[in-house]
Amino acid sequence: MIISPSKIAAHVRFLLMEFDDSDYRSLAQEICQFFEFGVESSICLLKTCLDSFLTYRKSQTNTLQLDQVVSLVLKRVLEKPNFGTLLLHALNDVEAVTPEFLNDLTASLHLSTSEKIRFSMSLTYSERSDASTSGKTNLCSVLGSSII
Repeated sequence: MIISPSKIAAHVRFLLMEFDDSDYRSLAQEICQFFEFGVESSICLLKTCLDSFLTYRKSQTNTLQLDQVVSLVLKRVLEKPNFGTLLLHALNDVEAVTPEFLNDLTASLHLSTSEKIRFSMSLTYSERSDASTSGKTNLCSVLGSSII
């Protein structure tokens, strides 16, 4: 059975909006299953998770749980060989990819130093100058803080 990427995105958005403080790990696992539906679905899925992180995080009381769900999903995507492609496409509609945005995102999602490096390195290949510059700035920041 083929499910369209837009239906997957709508379902994931619903799951993220409606979930309570129940087991966030099982929710993340359920969401991650949709990565098996191909690249287009994976891009929509990652974009939906990042949008939810940016939008609902400000209005929900369970932001820690939402952060943990999105973190687990992002960490799963980091393992994929096409992570950079997925990330760049998912961030296409983000208004401004700034170093502050990346710092907040990577800190809130509790990414390890190696995950922050991979995340930032992926952005350096972006055709968007703000994303590429922010990726380089964030990479220098991560590398500088890991040396100290």
